[in-house]
Amino acid sequence: MKSVINLRQQSVDLESGISMFLEEKKDNNLSESTIEYYDYVLSKAFLPIIGNVNVHDINKATVTDFIRKTKKTGVQVSTINVRLRGIRAFLNYLEEEGYSQPVKVKMLRDIEKSVQTFTKEHIDLLARKPKIKQFCDIRDWAMIMFLLATGIRLSSFVNIKIKDVNLVQRELLITHTKNKKELLLPASKSLMKILNEYLVYRKGSENDYLFCNAYGEKIPKRSVQDRIKKYCKARLGVTSIRYSPHTFRHTFAIFFLRKGGDIFTLQSLLDHATLDMTRKYLNLLPEDLRREYNDKNILDNVVTVKQGRKRL
Repeated sequence: MKSVINLRQQSVDLESGISMFLEEKKDNNLSESTIEYYDYVLSKAFLPIIGNVNVHDINKATVTDFIRKTKKTGVQVSTINVRLRGIRAFLNYLEEEGYSQPVKVKMLRDIEKSVQTFTKEHIDLLARKPKIKQFCDIRDWAMIMFLLATGIRLSSFVNIKIKDVNLVQRELLITHTKNKKELLLPASKSLMKILNEYLVYRKGSENDYLFCNAYGEKIPKRSVQDRIKKYCKARLGVTSIRYSPHTFRHTFAIFFLRKGGDIFTLQSLLDHATLDMTRKYLNLLPEDLRREYNDKNILDNVVTVKQGRKRL
């Protein structure tokens, strides 16, 4: 770390500091999605609010002001915390490089909410094969089924190529992962049957991306999100459930645990770096808690409670 004297001689504005930080992350071979996350948080959220200040002038009051102004725009606490994690990493980088003073960034306290997932009835409706009038009909259905069957991240999903699907061995090779390590996932017979049918319409070579747009090109993440929202709304109508790829990831995890799957296997399937990230799925939905309680509570299932005679 550079000395305080050298630190005071530095003159780096926030915009330049962000550029250096992002270049450093690219040099460290971080995933594309992680780079995009840092870029969005710093360039689109942090910079517009606090301005292109000298990074040496950033302090605790700066972060507090950022939080206060962000709250006024109606952003939820959970989203603010997501942004604060990126800002914390950035400020730690500036300190280590000698561009700024230490700034401690604390996460905001937030009420942990139940994870929203699709119900079995929802899944039954989503899984019904549509009438195939054009390519997007079978593609959107195949995308929904793929996400339900695997629970993989959107960034991994859009980068799967045809050659990564082994129809014979029923395996999926996920080459684009958060930790940069390839992941080999088992696949169900049902999913393989769906993909086999989809590929008849998809055509393409083994190096082409599995899911594509109407021109055979890699489908953008935003398009996947939009198509999923449209598909779910058409099948399910308006519900309180968020129609997003991540909701399918939540649904995959919850149903895996409901069926008796263990958390260690789930950690591997979801490609979580730590078990703590997977533990949140143990906080089952209220109906699960109610059902488990009714099945196992001591008074109804173990002890016979005798009612005394009523005295006149």
